[in-house]
Amino acid sequence: MAWVGFKSFRVRRFCRTGKAAGHRAFVDTVREIAALEAWNHWDGEQSVARDLLARLFRALSEAAEALRINRVDRYVEKDIDTRVQQIGLGLDTPNGPFWPDFDSVSVEEIFDAAFLAMRMLDEKLFQEPYVIMPELLDEFETKSGYFVLPCRKITGDPEHMTGQGLSRRGLLYHRIAPVQHDGVRLALNVHPDVGLTPGHLPSTRKVGAAVFSDLQLETRPSEINAPGNFIVTGLTADPQQEQAVTDQCREAVAAGCDTLVWPELTMPPDRVEQVRRLLRDKPLDGDRPAVVVAGSWHVEGDKRFRNRGEVLDGRGERILCFDKCLAYMERGTSEGGAEDIEPGETVQLLLAEDELIVFMICLDFCHVNRLALLEACDASLVIVPSMGEGSTIREHTARAAVLQTTNNTRTVVVQQRLKQAGPSKNALIGYILPGAAKPLKFTENDTLTSRRFSSFYTEGEKPQ
Repeated sequence: MAWVGFKSFRVRRFCRTGKAAGHRAFVDTVREIAALEAWNHWDGEQSVARDLLARLFRALSEAAEALRINRVDRYVEKDIDTRVQQIGLGLDTPNGPFWPDFDSVSVEEIFDAAFLAMRMLDEKLFQEPYVIMPELLDEFETKSGYFVLPCRKITGDPEHMTGQGLSRRGLLYHRIAPVQHDGVRLALNVHPDVGLTPGHLPSTRKVGAAVFSDLQLETRPSEINAPGNFIVTGLTADPQQEQAVTDQCREAVAAGCDTLVWPELTMPPDRVEQVRRLLRDKPLDGDRPAVVVAGSWHVEGDKRFRNRGEVLDGRGERILCFDKCLAYMERGTSEGGAEDIEPGETVQLLLAEDELIVFMICLDFCHVNRLALLEACDASLVIVPSMGEGSTIREHTARAAVLQTTNNTRTVVVQQRLKQAGPSKNALIGYILPGAAKPLKFTENDTLTSRRFSSFYTEGEKPQ
């Protein structure tokens, strides 16, 4: 099969090309998908359609890199749409007339067929009504081990998508995340306010970022593992943290924020309870389902301490907690210590209307070897409470830039400094990366802040 109006390079028959062995696994996988009995009833059962969608996306993602890039980068959106609308019959039976002859056509034509079938399922599911409730979340987990979630993935004009890769443009109306990735489990949660907001939501969030001046951590040596390891037991700040948190909550409400974030290791349990009380009295009332990320703290786990953050709704009710997987350690010296925590094993996903939000603590996001996991999560927004200096925010920015390109993911980082720079009145006390469309436009100096509270929209302007 050939594209209508598609400027294709010349392709050779699969059976004649010298690259046949390299493409064999991909062709066999698509052949198996095309032969599934599920095609008999995909149009009547959303769970079946989601499973087929996930299988096709996985197969295309695992195709040889050169094949994947050369095909997807050259697709023209209007031609894709034309072909999708022309599919008609052929996907309602296994190996129906839509599918090519797998033994005679080129691997490129098989790739195109799988891509078209995937995009047809993507659009068809988007057009059908669905209900998102905690007790119905199993409907979005497929038999093939993926979450297929209704989250609009494109922004702006689809005609400008030429040249973007599969993870960015393969699906327009869904995001797909694995249930397991390289030993890490992904857990799906739904925001309690889903379905309560108007049908047309703004494309951005209004975020409040809260950091502290003159913050000092109190630690004690760990009783387990290596010498020099530590647990955080308390903190001091000026003004006192209780007053600062009261002011920050008040400012977030006044600014109309739907999101409020504190940094890593700045919110002990009594401060979290304070935030809950304040929000019960005066909730966040922004345009999107409200998300409050109450930093993180070292809390006792089953065996050891965990670096744990809490996510609340706009009324202060708990939605979920999330644990840090990668511990901070002092690098460059054999005598350096580390936070002695039990590593988390789960990444928490939050479905909030048409958003898929992921929460990561500091090193979990900025470590260079976490990029594959971050891309697999396929989030529309990542919120990162962090603590550190310039090197940390630079790594956050680098990771955010890649995710924006590959997955159209925005990243918000709220990072506390422990080393204040400048006179106390105007000291630079934190870093903020504001969900920028082009993160690399934000230098380290651009992210510095001297304000205990800043607000911004997730479209890249400098926080105010």
